[in-house]
Amino acid sequence: FSIAPKSHTIVPCVLRKLLSAGGHDAALRFARAERRQTPHFTHALEWLLFTALESANRDAMTHAALKQSLALLREFPNYLEIVVSVARKTDNTRWEALFTAAGSPSDLCRHALRGDRLRIAACYILVVDKLEGEVAGRAVAIEVMREALAAHDYRLVEDVIKFLLRPVRVTASGEEDVKPGLIGRVLNIIVPPPNSVLALGARADRELTLDVTEQGILKAHLDALAREKDIFNMGAFVSDTSFDGIGYFTHETTAGGSAYIDNFSTALEAAVMSLRRRAAERREKATPSAAQRRRNE
Repeated sequence: FSIAPKSHTIVPCVLRKLLSAGGHDAALRFARAERRQTPHFTHALEWLLFTALESANRDAMTHAALKQSLALLREFPNYLEIVVSVARKTDNTRWEALFTAAGSPSDLCRHALRGDRLRIAACYILVVDKLEGEVAGRAVAIEVMREALAAHDYRLVEDVIKFLLRPVRVTASGEEDVKPGLIGRVLNIIVPPPNSVLALGARADRELTLDVTEQGILKAHLDALAREKDIFNMGAFVSDTSFDGIGYFTHETTAGGSAYIDNFSTALEAAVMSLRRRAAERREKATPSAAQRRRNE
């Protein structure tokens, strides 16, 4: 065998010492100086917050350390990421203490959404559901899903779908207590993958469902893509989510449907333009901007 020594940065220890001495400004100057030269600096800040939370959990009198640590972290742009990362690495019984000091999780989630940080916002959904209740959790989940749809981040959309799926209620007479509405009755759009939430096998599509409103949001998005003949995103949407694309196109390609084609040549031209636009966008993303090149230098 061979010895594999590990080293840990002293940044969290120094910051903790400065903060305990009341030196917020000194701690901030030190942190900003170390930010450029410390590998895994974000992890160092996470460790600072984690140890402060652990101390607060052991002794109610040490909540000052938690508040001081959070006050320092608010000075950095990745504050939202650090807070939710620490939350996900700790037991949920400690979330209340953390977010009492850090701020309302639903507010932090929406702050992340306003900053176009969808993945960070999505990480807050479970915290909101735990601390603020199911109604609040589903509300922020729907907001995240809408923004993810707008950004064409369909893998994130699927993650939110898995969170929003709920068991179909069954009445005393044995009938399913759901009101499928037009979408559920006619299109039967959502077909959850069997192992997405529970290992229910072939029964999954009968025992788990989305609310009609949530299904409507998904259908409206695909309707818009179909009208624009956005072939690329239509394919990605159907491929990356558990939306029943076959059922959709079976019903929506008839006269009056959103995917109905009355002029094939015009539709084909629109589809080609959509693919070219997407290719141009991908090339633009692959080419670093002048600002990015300067940062890399």
